[in-house]
Amino acid sequence: MKKYLFIAIIILAGVVFATSRACSYYQQEAARHMNNFDAVKSEMNVYKTKSGHSAASVQALNLKVKEFEKHYSELAAKADDLSLQNKRLLSASQTRTVTEYRIVTEWKDSIIVKEGRIDTLRCIEYKDKYLTFSFCDTDKAEPFIQHRDAMAQFVHRVPKYKIWFVRIGTKGIRQDVVFENPRTNIEFTEFIYFKK
Repeated sequence: MKKYLFIAIIILAGVVFATSRACSYYQQEAARHMNNFDAVKSEMNVYKTKSGHSAASVQALNLKVKEFEKHYSELAAKADDLSLQNKRLLSASQTRTVTEYRIVTEWKDSIIVKEGRIDTLRCIEYKDKYLTFSFCDTDKAEPFIQHRDAMAQFVHRVPKYKIWFVRIGTKGIRQDVVFENPRTNIEFTEFIYFKK
């Protein structure tokens, strides 16, 4: 009789342990889904820094690899193009920008010898820290355009609680992106980190 009681207690302890593990897992999943819901419903914060550079801040999504492949198939395809396995990715990010230039410059006339006759060639040149542009009005249009920009990306945690001067816990993870070119406007940015 004691033998059967001992076996029943071991089985019951195993069931309680397995149930508590499952409960813990589902609580973590529920918290992850709530954070993802908050991230999706929060808007991207676009602003200018003190120095006039364009910046954006967005809350991160926490996805499993299967969810990433299902909902972000284009980004997963880009990772595949780079010969990266999705299961080895730690995070993924994408940002789209638009840069608009309104250039005011004057035509410069140059004298050239073309097929034994003297001709006038009209040219435009423009150069600043972020853009180089030159174009000459000839039979064949070959403009030269060079655009320069730099991006800085910062990923940081957002504290959940603030007790006096101490910040504890993690409410979420945010990505801040800053572009050096003041003419660059950020259309959107996304940041995804993967649950292992």
